[in-house]
Amino acid sequence: MFLGNDGVRVMKRVIGLPGEHVQVSEAGDDRLLIDGVPLVLSDSVDKKFIRYGNLTDRKPVACNDGYYVLGDFTSDSDDSRFNGPVPPSRIIGRAWLIVSPWKRGGGGR
Repeated sequence: MFLGNDGVRVMKRVIGLPGEHVQVSEAGDDRLLIDGVPLVLSDSVDKKFIRYGNLTDRKPVACNDGYYVLGDFTSDSDDSRFNGPVPPSRIIGRAWLIVSPWKRGGGGR
């Protein structure tokens, strides 16, 4: 969880860590790569709208000292593709409980 530009608490999935590079595969399969290694995304992530914002041209996006975040509903998510990596100073917590969907529910992850 982090604070958005307007101070609202936002929950997104962290996919890129400080020092890493995020990009979309040039092979035409629109897979996400972290430092050139394919990333396996959870089934809860809508993968068909990944190549937008700073991932459009398939060039690596540096996380620098921030965290690259991606929303699960990629067709309508205000995330790092449009705002860049989230600086550590805006990180305020992490998810510790899944309440939906029920089959993935639980705590302590």
